[in-house]
Amino acid sequence: MFFRFALFLLSFLMFVPQQLSAQGVFNVYGFPKAAIATGQTEVLGSVLLAMSNGSTLADKLVIDVSPLQITNTNATDIRVTVTGSVSVGAVTIDAAAGHVSVPVNAGATGGSLRVDGIRVALAGSNLS
Repeated sequence: MFFRFALFLLSFLMFVPQQLSAQGVFNVYGFPKAAIATGQTEVLGSVLLAMSNGSTLADKLVIDVSPLQITNTNATDIRVTVTGSVSVGAVTIDAAAGHVSVPVNAGATGGSLRVDGIRVALAGSNLS
């Protein structure tokens, strides 16, 4: 009985259209920077996302630096550099939560994006 069901299922799946929706797969790279102990605010290292497979769907990239507090006064201070067919919207900051949001647009099939210029307060954070 099992073999008849398996044969039926296999033959049925051969005739089903082979369309699958896929999402873009990104490889993430971070470039850390050393902090100066006397500095009130420091610029964090860069974040690079390189697309390796698929195509993008519209979504938000959230960079979480908590428990640190973001000190950028304006979201335009954060630079997002894109290559290939990747495109992004306007950057937003939730300073109290330590989140930077970058909306990624749908339809990209290759490329990368790099985020620079995030400033954080290090004083009193006891981080090494």
